Amino acid sequence: MRVLLLLIVLSLTTAKLSLAQDSLKFKNESTAGFLFGINRLGPSFQHYTGVVLEKYHIEAGIVLGFDQYEYFNINPVGIALKTPLFKGKKIDTILGFNTGLGFYLFQTKGPEDKYQPQLFTHPNLSFRFGKLRKVNFTVNAGYKMQKAKTIVIGGQNNGSWWPIAPSKTVSEYKLQRLVVSTGISF
Repeated sequence: MRVLLLLIVLSLTTAKLSLAQDSLKFKNESTAGFLFGINRLGPSFQHYTGVVLEKYHIEAGIVLGFDQYEYFNINPVGIALKTPLFKGKKIDTILGFNTGLGFYLFQTKGPEDKYQPQLFTHPNLSFRFGKLRKVNFTVNAGYKMQKAKTIVIGGQNNGSWWPIAPSKTVSEYKLQRLVVSTGISF
């Protein structure tokens, strides 16, 4: 999986260097914020790299991140679409939608624990302001829906002479959180 991420980043970097600056514009956005749940608060970091299609009034790209839930450290990897709702002189309002898979790259795992990548969706609304040398400050608010699935294989002998067959426990979770973040866009 790490090799796939490296290939995606390298291909976007190569595409940026090989194309003329006039024909294609790129947009990068890095944000840090919090996931708000029921009596829970977790950090959320996200980086978006995309291409601006001004003719169609849309941005499309990839999104990478890190979200910490109660029992999971999930790394969302997916695609993002953004379109401006209102373009102002000082503030742009942007509607976005991210979707992809959540991986467990930084999850502490036991020897018999398995974590399967699961789908996430994240509709959001962004405000970009303060255009300073093509650098914007951004504030995002959205609702993230992340599924999680764990498989634990285990069994206990409990000190008896009779062996106990290993058991398989599959748990599925639906994690829904409000996401508020701020960052820079360039």
